[in-house]
Amino acid sequence: MIEDVFYNALAAEAAATVSAVCDMPKHRFSAGYKRRKRALIKAYRRSQKNHTELSYTPPRVHTKLKYLWLAIILACVLVLTGFVFMYFSDGFKGKVYHDHTNLFAVNTEGCPTSIEKVYELSVLPEEYKLCDTNKGYSVAEKVYKNNAGEKIIIRQFVKSEFNIALNTEGYEIVETKVNWHDAIYIDFNTKGKVGALVIWDSKDYILELCADLSLEEVLNMARDIDSEVSANIISE
Repeated sequence: MIEDVFYNALAAEAAATVSAVCDMPKHRFSAGYKRRKRALIKAYRRSQKNHTELSYTPPRVHTKLKYLWLAIILACVLVLTGFVFMYFSDGFKGKVYHDHTNLFAVNTEGCPTSIEKVYELSVLPEEYKLCDTNKGYSVAEKVYKNNAGEKIIIRQFVKSEFNIALNTEGYEIVETKVNWHDAIYIDFNTKGKVGALVIWDSKDYILELCADLSLEEVLNMARDIDSEVSANIISE
């Protein structure tokens, strides 16, 4: 058959071609080709490594840069709204304006809704004496004064009614503790002035101590008052 003739002819030609290829000497690549090949493989692997690092390495933002952006955001909020809310420790939150801060109590649940007992200084610094007392349903105040006119003022607030404005223009509210209670203070002992303010959450009431004394003296006095309050040393 004609098909068999063509098949046998093609098969013979294919066999001859394969035989000729097998008998050919092995090809040897030049040294230049090998160098170019190694360079291309090296470049490819380096590009793959860089791609992996870019794909999986999280961006690193410096901590100071984070705080800078936070300050910028707070400044923008302050400019646009006139104030910004901030929390001072776990006991207080504040509405901060450019020249003052309105301070509020946070934990008010289960606290007295009126002034039941008035706290006072049981030990007075030398030459100080009680000169004024005021009491309302939500706030009580005792004022002590010495011969030079310097004052020590202790105020006591019902926590649910506590809302005071503090002069923070040029001064900083700093978080602290009075014994184990949440507290903040402002040190006014700058710009030729002498005085400090401490406010703390005594659990039942908010207590404020303001005096024409150094910050250390006012803090120590606040700790003594708080210890007396915890021991229920009170006056009617």
